[in-house]
Amino acid sequence: VEGSALEMPFKDGEFDFTVSNRFFLHFDKDFRAKAFKEMARVTRRFLLVHYDYPVSLRQLLHRFTGKAKPNRVVADPKDWRATQNVTHKLLFTREEMAAEGAVAGWRFRKLYFVCYLISDRVYCLYEKTPG
Repeated sequence: VEGSALEMPFKDGEFDFTVSNRFFLHFDKDFRAKAFKEMARVTRRFLLVHYDYPVSLRQLLHRFTGKAKPNRVVADPKDWRATQNVTHKLLFTREEMAAEGAVAGWRFRKLYFVCYLISDRVYCLYEKTPG
């Protein structure tokens, strides 16, 4: 199946559960908001989204050693690449995740840490709000 995150070729509510793994964090806020709304359209109940979390040993070591995350460079941005976050790694707090989902009608349920306090990778479970 080919499609766009902004216009998925599926019916409204076609899936009970959808997953976005290592995808949204590459895009700017406007693109993510539109993609979240499209995920809400095709999903009946749950959405699981990967985020990078600011509280981890990895992030602490980056701050302590003064190692800045290298800038991302996108040569000749076209199509979806024009919306990519190219300057820094996006880190999200629980509150920011909840707010991002709420705009598209998702309720924050729970965080699942890949390796608590060591890795900055986390998965956020959202549930679709009634209405």
